[in-house]
Amino acid sequence: MTMVKKAGVVEQMEEYLRKERVKVAAVKINKTKKDEVKLEFDVIYPPGYDKSRLLSRLVEMDDVLVVSE
Repeated sequence: MTMVKKAGVVEQMEEYLRKERVKVAAVKINKTKKDEVKLEFDVIYPPGYDKSRLLSRLVEMDDVLVVSE
């Protein structure tokens, strides 16, 4: 996903995913532009988890610019 670059953005997204019961196995961070950061999360979903619902919620967040699976 691509997010607006700001202090604590990685921790904020990790916390959000934990609240959604998604386990974060690894995070890769790449700076793309001056005001953006690309985050690649390796995640483990619980059995039966609705991934499309999570992606829909992420897209609606103000700081999230792009989401892909």
